[in-house]
Amino acid sequence: MKQEDGVSAVCTAIREQLKFELADFRAARGFDAGFSYLRDLVEALGAYVLLIGDLGSYHTAVSVEVFRGFVISDRVAPFIVINDNDARAAWSFTLLHEVCHLILGETGVSGSLANGGTEQFCNEVASSLLLPEQEMETFSADLVSAKEPVAAQLTAFATDRNLSSTMVAYRLFRRGALTRDEWLSLQSLFHRRWTEWRDQERAKNRLSKDGPSYFVIRRHRLGRGLQETVSHLLGMDSLTT
Repeated sequence: MKQEDGVSAVCTAIREQLKFELADFRAARGFDAGFSYLRDLVEALGAYVLLIGDLGSYHTAVSVEVFRGFVISDRVAPFIVINDNDARAAWSFTLLHEVCHLILGETGVSGSLANGGTEQFCNEVASSLLLPEQEMETFSADLVSAKEPVAAQLTAFATDRNLSSTMVAYRLFRRGALTRDEWLSLQSLFHRRWTEWRDQERAKNRLSKDGPSYFVIRRHRLGRGLQETVSHLLGMDSLTT
């Protein structure tokens, strides 16, 4: 596909290739389940989807300001990497953004702000797949009120649909319902809330003996597709069990 084909045509192609059903994505229970649904569809086509946000330990964590995701558009072994330091609610959007890069046949790095060109086009495709335009017309909020009430309304609307609040705010900005400064202000607020929640969870996990083991986490980050390829090449039954 090419950008000249338009957002709608590329969305249709991605739906058909992935066999993506928005209802199934919405039916998944929570952000993680929604992402897993999408990841399975992408990996079923032969792409590898990894969760990597550091250079081997949390001491070397890479900020989402550096990258949210990147894609290596290779005909034999296409790779998509999601920065798992980003909010989990954003992973599905980033994954579809990178899938758009693949269908365009372009390698790319996705940052925190797209000012035009391919990055903005991929944003439009990913957000349209997850939140059709006609559904945006049903969103009602007092956008001239204080920031906190608007943020709460955005969060409720997004959470019901397994979406990130930032993505919904972005769509409102693109429709002209929010100014650029208002959108960036909400984006900053949502990011601050996410980092506060993440830091609290990390602190609790350090004090708790419960939770998945290191190896379970590593397998999750590598993804089923890559593990099954490696196990096949090694002549093993499975590395994922």
